[in-house]
Parts: sequence; structure tokens; C-alpha cells
Amino acid sequence: MNKENNKMNANSTPSIYDIKYDTIKKLPYFFDTKTMKFFNQTMRSFKVKKSPSGRIFIYADMKKYDGVNVGYTFREYRDNDLKMVYNDDGTMFNHDTITGIIKFIQDH
Repeated sequence: MNKENNKMNANSTPSIYDIKYDTIKKLPYFFDTKTMKFFNQTMRSFKVKKSPSGRIFIYADMKKYDGVNVGYTFREYRDNDLKMVYNDDGTMFNHDTITGIIKFIQDH
């Protein structure tokens, strides 16, 4: 984000903090401390990746209180919102492995 005018450069990848700021009105609880604590996440848990086509995705491990991985948070950042991720055929993407998430991003 450009500090002078708070606008992202069209070619840059936003930080997770930029995304939190942009989505807070639509999703006030997504990055809430209590919500993230429930999933054993912090802001630093989230990775932001841009696909070859320019789509922006975020992902993070979800863990139980004992640190055991129970899945992943995976969303597409678009229109100041975090959208569920769908396959090309319209079915919801099954994001059960980090390898699958990274491959999906690389393919889209």
C-alpha cells in the first residue's frame, strides 16, 4: 500500500495487514483476535500469494489448542472481500493440504 494515498499499485501484492484493513467492514470478525485465537492463528500465520493470472489468495494453517493441524483457511481476496475458493467447475475447492492450495494458486 502506498502510504501517501493509501492505494495499492496495480502490480503489487497486498500485505495481510492491507487485506485486513480493506475487509474489516464486510468481515469484522475474520481477523478478530478471538476468532484467530480459536484457530490458533495470528496475523503472521497468513500467507498472501498472487497467482499467475493476478488473483490474490490468502491461506493459513488452522490448529487445535495442542498445535495439531485441523485444516486450512483459504480465501480469495477480491472486491475488498474474502471469497470462498471454487474449482473451475463451480464446486468448492477442497483445501485439505498446503500442497494442494499452492498448486491451485499456481494453476489459476
